[in-house]
Parts: sequence; C-alpha cells; structure tokens
Amino acid sequence: MLLLAHTTTTPRASLFHDQVRVSSIASHLRLCSRAHDIQEGMLTHYHMIKDDLHRNMLLRNLLLQFYGECGMLDATHALFIQWSHDVYSYNFMISALAQTKRHMKILNIFYQMLHEAVCPDRVTYAAMFSVFALVSRIEEGRFLHACLIHCLQLSVATAIIFMYGKLGSLSDAQLAFHHICEPDVVAWNCILRVHTDKQNTQEALALYGRMKLEGVAPDQVTFISLLSAFGCISDLHVVQEIHFELVCIGMDAHIKVMNALLNIYAKLDSIETANAIFAKMPDKSVTSWNIMIGVHSRRNEKEKSLHFYYRMSEEGFKPDKVTFINVLPAYFPQDALRLFDSIIDVDVVLWNALLSSFCFHRKSCQAVQIFYQMQEEGVLPNGNTFMIIMSMCSSEYMLSIGKRMHAVAANRLKDDITTSNSLLNMYGKCSSMGYAQNIFNSLFDRTVVTWTIMLTNLTRHYGFAEALLCFSRMVLEGILPDRSWELVRS
Repeated sequence: MLLLAHTTTTPRASLFHDQVRVSSIASHLRLCSRAHDIQEGMLTHYHMIKDDLHRNMLLRNLLLQFYGECGMLDATHALFIQWSHDVYSYNFMISALAQTKRHMKILNIFYQMLHEAVCPDRVTYAAMFSVFALVSRIEEGRFLHACLIHCLQLSVATAIIFMYGKLGSLSDAQLAFHHICEPDVVAWNCILRVHTDKQNTQEALALYGRMKLEGVAPDQVTFISLLSAFGCISDLHVVQEIHFELVCIGMDAHIKVMNALLNIYAKLDSIETANAIFAKMPDKSVTSWNIMIGVHSRRNEKEKSLHFYYRMSEEGFKPDKVTFINVLPAYFPQDALRLFDSIIDVDVVLWNALLSSFCFHRKSCQAVQIFYQMQEEGVLPNGNTFMIIMSMCSSEYMLSIGKRMHAVAANRLKDDITTSNSLLNMYGKCSSMGYAQNIFNSLFDRTVVTWTIMLTNLTRHYGFAEALLCFSRMVLEGILPDRSWELVRS
C-alpha cells in the first residue's frame, strides 16, 4: 500500500515541482526585462532549454518580452517565427517592433495574426490604432473602428481618439469621444490634447469645463496639455484662472506642471509673475532654469540671463543643449566663443546661437568667418542661420556682406521660404528695392509673411498707395492677411 501511494503521488509532486519552477523562472525573466540584464536573461534562456522548459507558452512569451525590451529585435523575431503564437506572443512582438519604430512591419504582423485566427485583445487594438496614426492609414483605422464600435473598451477608444487627432480629423475624434459612456481622465486628456495640438484654445477650455462638471478630476497631464494651448494667445486672465485652480488642488507641487506654467507666463511676457513662480518652486529642473535663461535672453536682458545661468551651475544643475542655445547669445562674442569651444556635441542650432552673439554685437567680419567655419566643419546652414546673419546686414553699409550671403544662399531660395524672406527683408532695409522685387517675383510659394515683408518694403520706400496695389494682388492670389498686416497699415 505504501509503495502504491508513493507511485500515485509522484506525478503530482513532479507537476507541482514544474509549476514552481516555471513560476520562479517567469519571475526571474520579468526582473531581467525590467533591469535590461541581457547576460542574466540569456543565461536563464539557456537553462530553460537545458531543462526542457522552453516549450512552456508563458515562458516563451516572457522570453519574447525580455529580448524585445532589451532591444534585441533579431533574437525576438527568431524566437517568434520558431514557435506557435497566442495573442500575448503577438503583443510582445508588436511592442518590440514599436520600440524600433518598424511600423510597417507591425502592420504585417497584425495581418498575419488575423490570418492565423488569433483574436486580438485591447492591447493589440490600442497599439494598432496608434500605428495607423503614425503611418497615416486613416481608412484602415476607420474600418477597424467600425468593426469594434459596439464593443470598445476605454483604452481602445482613447487610442482611436489619438489616431483621428493625429491625422487631423477632429470631427471623428470628437465623435469617438462622445461614444464613450464614462470617459476617464486619460480619455479627457486625449481629446484635450487633440484640440491643444491644433491650437483650438476655446474648444479645449470648453472641454475642460465639461470635464469638471462631470466630476472627473484633472491630473498633471490635463494642466500641461491645457497650458500648451496658450502659446498663441495673449489672454493672461484665463492663464491666471488656470493657475489659481491648479494651486487649489495641489498641482503646484508637480514640477512638470509648474514648468508648463512658467513657460506660458514667459511667452506672455509676464516676467514678474514668471520670476515669482520660479522663486517659490520648491524643486526645479534643468527645464525650469532653461525657461528663465531663455526668456531674459530673448528680451536682450543679457545680464539677467547670465545671472540665472551662473546660479544654475552653482546649485548643481548641469547645462544641456537648450541651456547653451539660450545663453550663448547673452555672452559677449569672445566669451561666447570660449563657451562654444567647451561644448562637445555641436550642431547647426548651437552654431546659430554663437552666430547670434556676434551679429547682435555687430561683429560683422567675425560673424562671416564663423559662418564659413561652420560650413568647413561640415555643418550646413539652415533658414535660421541666414535669418540671423541677414538681420546683421540690414543697413546700407553692410549691403556688400549681404550680397555675399545671398550668393551662398542662392541654391536654397526655391526650397526654403525662411531664407527667401530674410533676403527680402534685408534688401528692403538696405533700400535695394530692385533686388527685393526680383526675389519676390521669383518665388512661387509666397506665404503671408513674404507678402507682409514686401508690403512693408513698399510702404517704406514708395508709400501706401503702392503697397495697396500689392495688397490687392495678394488677396487675388488667395492669401488672407493676418495680424502682421496691422504693422504695415500702421
């Protein structure tokens, strides 16, 4: 009887042992994924094969997750094609491909999944709507949306809103949002972001009001999205109301929210308020310092900009690329050059910042030397480069340098409207209306900025009557005036 009892319990004990072993390996693989510990994960994979546990579907999927999260896409794909698949296998494969932005490959994997009759879940659908947005496949997205419209889960519905918003179909995004019975804060934030990305400030504010009426508490993302909508308006009163609300619910303790608030006050030129907020912030980041350095640099308050830069270093914050871009124009040219030489990774944006310092201080010869040195080091100038250097040439005694820059920029004029506008502005200020007229007539795609510059030039040199004829031509060509026309009219 004892022997019989022993033989009947052994399979159960063995099964229990295998379950414990699988559970232990699964936990270990999850830890390796989170830590990106490639060596330990591969060792675990070896022991799985040795112990014949690599046939276990759970462990297979966790291996896919491990290799995917460690960025080893070849290994992930090799394992994926060897084994049978379930929905989790596909989700891990899609996630791995998403990390390397292989969006077209994700589409192929998704259609393979459907061909194999593996039913997608909410994770799959949410990922696919994001992919449709990134590869501009709105019709495929609409078709999939129509297939799911009666069984949408909240995370999937939010992904659909994101897709429509990303692809510019605001009405579809709004309709998808209205079909959600009880949207959570994530869904509200998504529809808010759709409108703030398009600078639909009034719609965003109205949605925020509805969100509060329906009892959904805003979070950090809500306020960051909402504040980003105020970049193109000057309604300081509304910003102050949002500021008051976020303080009342304790959001002023969150550094990202306060940085967004600080940034909007800086953009609205409410410098005293920005300084007061910055002084009261219990925690600051490099972004906080960059905002303060940048706002004073843009206002040509060089000493204040440098003051924040020095304080930043004293308080143990390491400057980043944005810091250097903001602070370089604040330095006197030679000091800016020394700082520039200390930066390891320089690009066209940093060269432009250095050039700004020399142009601002009217160091024309050195500025031209820097312009040529930049190209000798393999960095191609962009529209902002020419805009900076042309602004230095906007007087008649600098016209010869301006013409040299025109010669360098000649091959860019058809493709870069910013460079064309800079040249147009320079020749107008140098009273060389013949050159300005030739450039203007050669442009096929004139923007409202191009027309405004030309109108300003004509008003300055020929009077308002001549400018009015040009304005009539502008309207006939379908270009509607914006607020910059007020500058011409005044």
